[in-house]
Amino acid sequence: MTPLNKRIENWVAHLQGESISPAADRVLDVTNAIDTPSTARYKNTAAIWYAAETTIRLVLDTWGVSVAQYAMYIAFGRELVKLSQSGWSLATGYGKEMSTVLRHKWVDRGLSSAVMEAIQLAVQGGSFGLVTPPTPLLPANNDIVSPHTLGPTLACSVAALHTFDFRVFHAGVLVVQHNDNATESWLVTPDLVSGNLYTWDARKKETATGVYSEWFTPAWSFGIVMP
Repeated sequence: MTPLNKRIENWVAHLQGESISPAADRVLDVTNAIDTPSTARYKNTAAIWYAAETTIRLVLDTWGVSVAQYAMYIAFGRELVKLSQSGWSLATGYGKEMSTVLRHKWVDRGLSSAVMEAIQLAVQGGSFGLVTPPTPLLPANNDIVSPHTLGPTLACSVAALHTFDFRVFHAGVLVVQHNDNATESWLVTPDLVSGNLYTWDARKKETATGVYSEWFTPAWSFGIVMP
């Protein structure tokens, strides 16, 4: 059970007057929980807060923040999300002014302004800066390529303001990994081996926040045949 579903299960159990302590014989299917407007609202709200906290933790992990400070940074992030959910843009006007006030408050409590700016970029607009994996484009999955060299070009969907990491495997073993590529395509180096079958995947990183996507899955395959 995901942490998000666990939160919803506990809330529904509380609403029904049940104990939320673990019990081996009680399994509650959240999707079949009592269908009321309040339950639907809570599910939506829980999903928003869970997505926001997940993104904030990714930013903190990327910046190498001590786990001991996570709670304070998450509290700051929650204040920003609450402001954003109230309809204010964090990038302009009143919302921007209030987010600046909040940053100053937490700087006085010992937090890093740079880290908080990264958190704000990740959560502003309500999308929470969740970075989706890139979409593979070339070579086509399971294609046999005949390049002029033994290094084919791998390409993903275009994503502005992101860098890309690429990995190539042979028989499940990592052959080469190339990080922080400035564009969505990469000419594989060093040379691969003609006659071999390879798999590859990629992920992208949002340059403003340093947050990574997952590696796209499933990995795509290609073979190499010299002309």
